[in-house]
Amino acid sequence: MTPISHSPIYYSIANHLFRIEGEETSHLYENLPNALPFAIQHIEQQAPLFSIQISVPLPDWQKTDLSAWNIETLYSFEGDTTDCVFAKYPKGYLFRMESRIGDPTILMIKEHHSAVFYTNFFPCQHPNCSNFIFLLWIAYGIACVSKKTLALHASTIYYKNKAVLFLGESGTGKSTHTALWQKHIPGVSLLNDDSPIIRIIDKQACAFGSMWSGKIPCHKNECYPIAALVRLNQAPCNNIQRLKILPALSAVLPSCPTLFAYDEVLSDYICQTVSDIIEKTPVFNLNCLPDKESALLSFNSIFK
Repeated sequence: MTPISHSPIYYSIANHLFRIEGEETSHLYENLPNALPFAIQHIEQQAPLFSIQISVPLPDWQKTDLSAWNIETLYSFEGDTTDCVFAKYPKGYLFRMESRIGDPTILMIKEHHSAVFYTNFFPCQHPNCSNFIFLLWIAYGIACVSKKTLALHASTIYYKNKAVLFLGESGTGKSTHTALWQKHIPGVSLLNDDSPIIRIIDKQACAFGSMWSGKIPCHKNECYPIAALVRLNQAPCNNIQRLKILPALSAVLPSCPTLFAYDEVLSDYICQTVSDIIEKTPVFNLNCLPDKESALLSFNSIFK
């Protein structure tokens, strides 16, 4: 059921409910197919963890004199078609996406001690809704990081109701390795190929599907306890090693949201959550070739 034009729309990811409200929400809803598995139609006495108010006029701090705000750039990076800046000021956080292909610049502001994110994203004026999906990833990460919840850059499979996350830098073969598991190990399925959500529930680290799955469209609203995390490295031969606490921490932290690492508050929450995860969850380092033997080696090390 499509919402009416200005009615709020609700989503739940990793059991965190959030709301999007403002003008033209129906247009936004119809153009976010990745989000449909996480849409909530009936809200029963549950307050959202956070809200996103769209279509709000906001000042562009790179084109307007906002020196009184004392804005500090935390991290700048390039998206596929955008130049992005994550920043903070004494009252909160700011995010800016400037298009390199002529789309309107997207801005977002979130004040400390507030559960509302404000953005100038107006669905009918922004044809590229994939940019809004990324904006949602930023907002979700900020809102949930204090709730033992974070997004990991990982390709994730599940087998017999247990999840395994494969970590590594872009291009190291995460998707290739999970594809090898699916090809050679019966009963393996893909949960998410880019940004699963990890949440600790009752001291158990769990992997949730999300609306953010990179180039492979796998957006499953499912959850599985984590059997292991595996850091991949390309190598001329296959070998695997279970890591102790400190090497495990070093293996997992690089897969956490990079832009949050430059803010003390956000990075502290991330470190606490990762520490809790690796305390009870096996972490492996896998040096491997892109072959069947590497998949069987990691599978047998985790499940046999």
